[in-house]
Amino acid sequence: MNIRNLRKSYALQIGVILILLVYFLFKLDDVHRYLSSFSDMMTPIFIAFALAFILNLVVRFLENKIVYKFILKKKTPKNRGIVRGICIILSILIVFGIITTVAFVIIPKVIESLIQIAGAAPRYIMQFEQTIEKWFHISSTSEITHSLYNEAFGAWKNILSIGTNIITTSLSSIVSFTISFTSGVVDFIMSLILAIYMLFSKEMLIKQVKKVIYALLRKNEADKFVNVLKILNNSFASFITGQCTEAFIVAILSFILMTILRIPYAMLIAALLGVTGVIPILGAFIGIIPSVFLLLMISPIKAITFVIAIVALQQVESNIIYPRVVGSSVGLSSLWIMIAIIVGSYIYGILGILIGIPLISAFYKIFRDYVNKRLHDKDISI
Repeated sequence: MNIRNLRKSYALQIGVILILLVYFLFKLDDVHRYLSSFSDMMTPIFIAFALAFILNLVVRFLENKIVYKFILKKKTPKNRGIVRGICIILSILIVFGIITTVAFVIIPKVIESLIQIAGAAPRYIMQFEQTIEKWFHISSTSEITHSLYNEAFGAWKNILSIGTNIITTSLSSIVSFTISFTSGVVDFIMSLILAIYMLFSKEMLIKQVKKVIYALLRKNEADKFVNVLKILNNSFASFITGQCTEAFIVAILSFILMTILRIPYAMLIAALLGVTGVIPILGAFIGIIPSVFLLLMISPIKAITFVIAIVALQQVESNIIYPRVVGSSVGLSSLWIMIAIIVGSYIYGILGILIGIPLISAFYKIFRDYVNKRLHDKDISI
């Protein structure tokens, strides 16, 4: 291409970009509507990718660690499809079996504990204020506590009353919610079916993606891009499996420890610690703080016992469980994990934390390899 044709090409590209910018500026409402429609259309596909990614962790474990290691010993084209189908069915049963167990075993226990707490709240508050009066020789605690209690419960009564009026008077809203819920269920079922298709043909999909990458990029650039995708996949897979396993172990150990120490509401607190334990570093504090406040109302001695026991368990978790279960899967120091938590929570809340940590982990690994290569090329050792 000569210089004249090259200038024409650049001018054409700049002209197209300017036209698009003008359109975006003067048609912001239309662009927002199109983007919203596109986002709604792509949501089931995004959910399918997420389901396929999570289920694939179980499918890969069943195939590589159980079936081909202990049963068949060898992978052949004839048995691959049958084994894949069985492993997909088992992975769905395992994942949704865990969800069902949580829904029908743990959640009712948690609700029962919350009902008991609500019913016994006046007695707990009275015990709490008597303890404070005894420890600090304060005589006005009762009035202050009852005032706060009445205001809090009065606010809740008002909220419940408003909610009841909305439910009884807004039939259209209820119908709309029912339609949205039904649509969500249908979208989820479609996403699950699409995820199953993805799992059955994941090798073909990976091959097609690689073809597109190598067709659009130079070979060295395509190699780097594929390597980045592999690092991202490993970071997310290691983070999800490691954190979920660690949170489950912490929840079980917390429940056993609190049962032995006769700390009330062991199931509720253990479930809370397990859920918040998925979040590194901050998860333990997020679960401990409300638990301590709850136990303080019941018995300050139990609260102190709980804090001592959980701090001891956290030491075991951070020094023994975490290195063995999660190990170096995240590959980040506590400083970078805190940065990932701050940035992720600011952008997208809890979901941003869960996505941000493996993303920053992948970026850290890529940038570390780049820096080490540059130093090696310059023959510099630090």
